[in-house]
Amino acid sequence: MSKQLTAFLGDNPELRPLLEHARELQRWQGEFEQIVPPSLRPSCRVGQVDAGRLQLLADNGTVAAKLRQLAPTLLEALQSKGCPIREVWVRVQVGGYAAPRRKGGGALGSQGQQEVRLLAESLAESPLRSALEKLLQHCR
Repeated sequence: MSKQLTAFLGDNPELRPLLEHARELQRWQGEFEQIVPPSLRPSCRVGQVDAGRLQLLADNGTVAAKLRQLAPTLLEALQSKGCPIREVWVRVQVGGYAAPRRKGGGALGSQGQQEVRLLAESLAESPLRSALEKLLQHCR
C-alpha cells in the first residue's frame, strides 16, 4: 500500500479497521506463499481468514482442484507454524485478480541451448526440428 493511503486509513478511526484487515490478509498471504508450491503462487491467494477457517481463492478450476488436493498438507504446514487454522476452503474466483505475467519465462542457459542445438542437428527435416530451431532463435 502507498504511504499516503496507509496514513489516510490509519488516521481515520472509521477506516482504521480496514487497514488492519488488509495488513492481516498480507500476513496470511505471506505465510501461504511460503508453503504453496511455486507453480501455483501466481494463480491463487488468500481470500479470507475467519474463525479458524482459511479461504483460498483460485483463478480457475484446475488450480482449485490442486489446492483441494493439497489442503491437508497446507493445513498441517500452517498448523506446524503455529497458525490457528482448523480448516482450508478453496473457491474459484474467475477474473477477480490478474497475476502479473513473468517476462521472458524460463530462458535456456548456454548448456541447455547447446543440448537443444545438438538434438535439432541430429534430426531429419521435420516439424520438431523446425520448432527446436525456432526455440533457439528466441533464446538469442
